[in-house]
Amino acid sequence: MIDFLPEWQIQQSLFENPKPLEVPGVFEGIRVRKEQRFLPSIGRYIDLLCRTRLPGGWLIVEIKAEPVTSDAPVRQAMDYRHALAKEMSVDEKEIGCMVAAPGHPTPEPELFSRESGVVIRDLELGSLLSTGRKAGRHQLEVGWQSQQDLLTHRRRHSLIIGGIPGEATPDKRSVQTWLRSARHDDCGKAELATVLRNLSEKAPLFAHEVGESPTPLDTPERQWFWLFYSALDRRGNASLFVKGRNLLVAEGRFAPAAIVRLISESGEPAARREIASSLSRAGIPLVVDLHYGKESLGQSVLDAARFVVEGQGFQTMIEAWRAEARASGEDLGRLAIQKVQKAVYGMGPRSSAQFVRGMALKGPWRLSLRDKAFLEDTKYNGLFAGPARLKIAEEDFRAEATEYADRYLDGNKGMLSHALWYIRKRYCDKVPLCGECPAAGYCAYFRRTQGVRKGIRSDSRESSHTNRQLTLS
Repeated sequence: MIDFLPEWQIQQSLFENPKPLEVPGVFEGIRVRKEQRFLPSIGRYIDLLCRTRLPGGWLIVEIKAEPVTSDAPVRQAMDYRHALAKEMSVDEKEIGCMVAAPGHPTPEPELFSRESGVVIRDLELGSLLSTGRKAGRHQLEVGWQSQQDLLTHRRRHSLIIGGIPGEATPDKRSVQTWLRSARHDDCGKAELATVLRNLSEKAPLFAHEVGESPTPLDTPERQWFWLFYSALDRRGNASLFVKGRNLLVAEGRFAPAAIVRLISESGEPAARREIASSLSRAGIPLVVDLHYGKESLGQSVLDAARFVVEGQGFQTMIEAWRAEARASGEDLGRLAIQKVQKAVYGMGPRSSAQFVRGMALKGPWRLSLRDKAFLEDTKYNGLFAGPARLKIAEEDFRAEATEYADRYLDGNKGMLSHALWYIRKRYCDKVPLCGECPAAGYCAYFRRTQGVRKGIRSDSRESSHTNRQLTLS
C-alpha cells in the first residue's frame, strides 16, 4: 500500500500517462503539452499544461503531494489561469483548472473549488506506479545490452563498496526475479541488507552534514548538539539549527550548565522567552502551541539542558538506565526513548527514538536498537521501504519492516531507519540521483526508469524539476 509519493514523482507519472486526471464529461482525452510551463508575468510554473477534447481545450494541472486542506492550491491554479489567459489572449473560460492530489479534500476547499470552477482530482497513488511509459521516454544508458546487465552492474558495485569479499557477484536468479516480478527473493533481500548496513555506517546523523564525511558523537559537546538538534527537529531545517547553536554560543548560553544557570538566575518563564527569542533571531520558525505559545521550542531547549545536567552527563545517565533496565527486565533502548520523551517538552516517540539511535550508532551508548519504536514510522520511511522504492514493506510498514530487520539486519531497526533517512536526504530528495545511489539496483523506481528521464521539454529552473536527465556511474 502506498500512502505517500513525492510531488515530483506524481508529476512524472502523470506526464507519462495523464489518464488518471480524466473526469468523464469534464476533462477527456488529456494530452500533456508542457511540463513546468513558465508564466513570465507572475514568475511561476504550471506543473502540467494539457490539452483536452472539450471546447477551449486547455487544462492547467497543479499537483500536490498531500490532500487539499485549504483554499491556497485552488487560488494558485486560478492565478495561473488568469496569467495564461492574458499571455495567450484567450478567454479564461477556455482554460480548465485542476488541482490533483491524493486523498479527498476537506469540505472548505472542496466547496470553494466548485464555486470557482476548479476541479480537485483525488489521485489513487497505487495506480500511478502502474501507468505505462511514453514510448522512448526511458531508455537504457549507452553501453548496456540489457536491463539485467545494468542492474547486475549496479548491484555488484554496491556490494563491493559494502565490503563483500571476493568478486561480489550478485545472484543472477535474484536479478531475474526482480526484473520479472518486481519482488526481491531471499538473496536479493540479504544483498540489500548489506547495502543498507554500509549506508548507515558511513552516513552522518545531521542533515547539514549529508554529502560530507560524518563526524561521530565523540565529545559531550557533539552529544549535546545532537540532543539540541533532535529537540528542535519538528520545525525548520538543519542549517538553521546550526545558526541557532552558533548564536547561543556567542551569547554564552548554549552549554547545558549555562542554560540551567540562566533558569536559576532569571526564572523559567524569562529563560524560556530569552532562548526562544535567540532561536527566532537565528531564523528558526517558532512552533506555536496551546501550552507555551511561541516559546515552545525555548521550553524544549530548557528541558533538554536540565535533563543533561540532572543526569550528570550522557554516560552517567545511560549507566543508571542500564541498571534500571536490568532490574526491571525492560529493554534498555525502549527505556531510553521513554526517558527522553518524558523529560523534554515536544519530543515525541519519533524524535526521541532518533536521538537514542544516534547515540547508539554514532555515539558512546551501547544498547540494542531492536525495539519497534526505532522504525520511526513516518511517511518517508514508509515511502522508501514500500512499493515505490525498496519494496521490503509493501502493505504494513511496521510489521514487514520489523520482519525484514529481524531477519536480515540482526534486528537493528534503528540502522534500517537511519539508512532509509539517508537515502532520502542524499540520493532521492527533490532531484533523484539514481546514478549515485548505492540502493538503485534494488529500487522499484530505478527498475522502472533506469534513473534516466528522457524527452522532457522543460524551461531552465533552479528547482526540483531540473537536471533529471541523469547519467549512471
